[in-house]
Amino acid sequence: CGLWCFRSEVVEIAFARGAFDNNAVDVTKDILGIYSIGLIFMAIRDVVTKVFYSVNDTKTPAINATIGVLLNIILNVTLPFIWGVNGLAIATTLTAIIISTRLLFQLSKKNDFVELTILFKNLGKILLASLVMFAAILIFNKCLIVENTIIRLLIGTSIGAIVYFLVAMILRIPIMHNIINMLLKREK
Repeated sequence: CGLWCFRSEVVEIAFARGAFDNNAVDVTKDILGIYSIGLIFMAIRDVVTKVFYSVNDTKTPAINATIGVLLNIILNVTLPFIWGVNGLAIATTLTAIIISTRLLFQLSKKNDFVELTILFKNLGKILLASLVMFAAILIFNKCLIVENTIIRLLIGTSIGAIVYFLVAMILRIPIMHNIINMLLKREK
C-alpha cells in the first residue's frame, strides 16, 4: 500500500532527470503501482515454496513454477494489446496472485498443520491496517503540501508506518507482538 501511495515520489527521486521527462515519470509510476500490488503475492509465493521444500516436496513448487512461467508468457503476449506497457506489469502481477493462491491451497490440502482460516484471519487484520494506513497517507497527501519530493516521501512514509503500527497493535496482529518481543529481548 505504501509503495503504491508514493510511487510518483519514488520514480521522481530515482529517475526524473535528463531525458527522463514527466511523461516517462507518469508511465513508470503506473507500472510501479501495478507491480507494488503484486509484491505481496510474490513474497507469499516465495515463502510458501520454501515451506514445501522444508517438507521435502519439490514437485509441487516446480509444477507451479512451470504453470507460472507459461501463464506469464501467455499474459505478456496478450495483455499489452489491451493495456499497452501496463499490460506487462498486470501480467506479472496476475501470475503472482494466481500462483501464490494456488500454492497456498495446495499447501493446506497436502499438510494438516496448515490452517488457512488462521492465515486469512490475520491477513484480514493486516489488510485492514493497510487500508487505514492508505487512508492516512491519502489525507496527508491532500492536506499537507510539501514541494520537496524527498521530504514529502520521508514524512509520508513515517506517518504511514506509525499509523500502520498503531492499528496493527490495536487489532492485535500476532506478528507485531512478535516483533516487539524480539526488540525488547535485544535491549536486555
